[in-house]
Amino acid sequence: MASVTHFIQNELLQSGQLHGYRMMAARCKESGLNVRMEDVRIILLHLDPVGVSLRRSRSIRRRAYYAAGPNFIWHFDGYDKLKPFGLCISGCICGFSRRLIRLNVYHTNNNPRVIGGYYLEAVKIHDGCPRFVRGDYGTENEHVRNFQTFFRRDSPDHDRAYIDGASTANQRIENWWGYLRRHHMQYWIEQLRDLQDIDSFSGDFLDRSLVQFCFLALIQVKIQYYTYSLGKRKLSGSSELTYPIFYHPTPYIILECRHTF
Repeated sequence: MASVTHFIQNELLQSGQLHGYRMMAARCKESGLNVRMEDVRIILLHLDPVGVSLRRSRSIRRRAYYAAGPNFIWHFDGYDKLKPFGLCISGCICGFSRRLIRLNVYHTNNNPRVIGGYYLEAVKIHDGCPRFVRGDYGTENEHVRNFQTFFRRDSPDHDRAYIDGASTANQRIENWWGYLRRHHMQYWIEQLRDLQDIDSFSGDFLDRSLVQFCFLALIQVKIQYYTYSLGKRKLSGSSELTYPIFYHPTPYIILECRHTF
């Protein structure tokens, strides 16, 4: 138990301070530590009582959501919390399985050619496009809209192949951004704000370029790791894991909605 306590103490010094006991227990097991979830909960309660109290105080009112199956709808959105520091995140998530289709850190998430390239890469990897794509009103998804409409041009519902709306109503990926911030990004936000507070970051081109050089690849690797960890978690209200449902829906009597060419 001492090794587990030591491991959790080290995690609390980094972005692990944002984890609840379930995520922390998963981190322990991934590091080769065999520990019960209840033991992790008790250790966290003693080592980080303030963090536990803050997490307990949160309440979420869930809205109704419907998707027929994997690849029924992909949700596109950008995450701008690190944008003042020159780090722009763009993501796409499957609305049904909540499997992350892609997550990219780059110096922009507003260029339609860049976002369109992400979309085409995802279509190539998954050997098809979704039935629908949900994005924001912004111009960054202009090429995605054109590509999706073209790929679904022969479908009866091709006029609704791309759905746009307010970013705040794009609930599936907004939920993912909340998860990402709670379990990872808040740590980086605070680290970079600390640089700003001690006047080591002014926000000019040189400083943003230095942040990109030092942190862009690192953050990309870190968030990809958390994406992989999320895929091994059970869906809310279900005993099933994210990845098997996404890749092998048939045994679960779920409709595969991917549009192939």
